[in-house]
Amino acid sequence: SKPDETTFLSLINGGHLVFKFSEPVVSADLSIYSKLGDELQFERIDYSDSIAIALSGTLTSLDTIQVEMNQLTDESGRVGNDTLFTFYNEMIADYNHDTAIDASDLSMLVTGWTSEDYSYELGPVEGEAPYFVPIIDLEYDLRDLMVFTRMWHWYHGTPQLLNLARVNFGDELDVTVNDKSLTVTIPEHVIAGQLAFQVSDSELSVTLPEEKTGDVILLSHTEAGLLQSVMDFAYFNKDGERNFVLPLEYGRHSSTLTLSFALYGKDGVVTGQGIKTIDITPVPVDFSLDQNYPNPFNPTTQIQFGLPDESEIGLTVYDVLGRQVRNLISSAMTDAGFHNIVWDARDNAGAPVSAGLYFYQLTARGVDGTAFSKTRKMLLLK
Repeated sequence: SKPDETTFLSLINGGHLVFKFSEPVVSADLSIYSKLGDELQFERIDYSDSIAIALSGTLTSLDTIQVEMNQLTDESGRVGNDTLFTFYNEMIADYNHDTAIDASDLSMLVTGWTSEDYSYELGPVEGEAPYFVPIIDLEYDLRDLMVFTRMWHWYHGTPQLLNLARVNFGDELDVTVNDKSLTVTIPEHVIAGQLAFQVSDSELSVTLPEEKTGDVILLSHTEAGLLQSVMDFAYFNKDGERNFVLPLEYGRHSSTLTLSFALYGKDGVVTGQGIKTIDITPVPVDFSLDQNYPNPFNPTTQIQFGLPDESEIGLTVYDVLGRQVRNLISSAMTDAGFHNIVWDARDNAGAPVSAGLYFYQLTARGVDGTAFSKTRKMLLLK
């Protein structure tokens, strides 16, 4: 029977490959190769209805092993077809064999470390990521963390969309936002987690903490082209910082920040996950009136102004003689923030105005009585 070609072979324990046949076999030629060119150590064991290959020694991460079987002859002298079987070595640090290096694997490393279970040990190693050969020393130290870190960065070295689609359940995150930062508080019993961020536009950005090891392991990566970033973290003890304060930068337009999270207990068990959507609405400190854009213009232009609070405002266009041409706004506005309005070069009656120089003026009075007035020029071309 054909062996399971998707079985991952252990880097430490090697593998025991067994090829079973439907009837007794008297002879077979067998060749075994490493795709990376490693010299494999193995023992062949022949049985009446099967052949076993016992691999020994350490294997190389992400290597592919092929077994070629030729001249398979049964007791009647019939010769079977030549067959090639393919097996895959596991990827170092990918404990759950999901082909990703992430917070789930990090939680399993911390579990093994804190419980002194050396089956989770990673280093030291020989070679370059991802093709590491482990040299297990039955000791957890910085070299194990370095192996994980290098594999984590190798995994994120190729641009890829993050998993943001998570159903909400279990542990929740405490998330607060002010005008300059986002604060995320991790529950005390969580030993590892992932925070993944998606921003709606390039003006909005989240600055992730610097990477570190110690009481807290923290790894981060930003994929600017995809407007995404991710941080994986884990705790070796309860003294690790549970509050992540992440600086925010944004422009004058409202933006949306999507935070997808996964939280882990021991052995990679998910204790909570979910998605939070956060609307970022910039609010100016003072009243403002910007230069219109484009300027000169034909036939429309945008005028942007900023309100620090609910205000009674007037936005009016005048000609060079000071006569009112268009009353764009004359009302109370309850929404603090930056606002845009378009002038289409028409007067209050809806008629097109002639080319030339015009002035636009913003007057405002806040709820606290603060008054503001500013006038700017703009040029209409025909």
